[in-house]
Amino acid sequence: MSLPLKWFEGLETKDKEALEYVLLNNPVLIPRFLAILDGYEQEELRAERNKAQYDSPSWAYTQADRNGALRAYSNIKQLFKGILTSG
Repeated sequence: MSLPLKWFEGLETKDKEALEYVLLNNPVLIPRFLAILDGYEQEELRAERNKAQYDSPSWAYTQADRNGALRAYSNIKQLFKGILTSG
């Protein structure tokens, strides 16, 4: 199984090995972290469907902020892609 290279950028070999071990052998932390992240993402998506947000003259800034948050959640999830299904 191949983990995204972002995990290992700038790390020495022994640190890379230690990090890989932690990522691949942690059955509690990673699923819990991803569940919390999913909750944050769902909050953003629910708020996006709220028509009242458009009553504010700064709704475009709110939408841009929401889009940035959703993009960040997506990027973080990509770091974990495949970790839970390996092994």
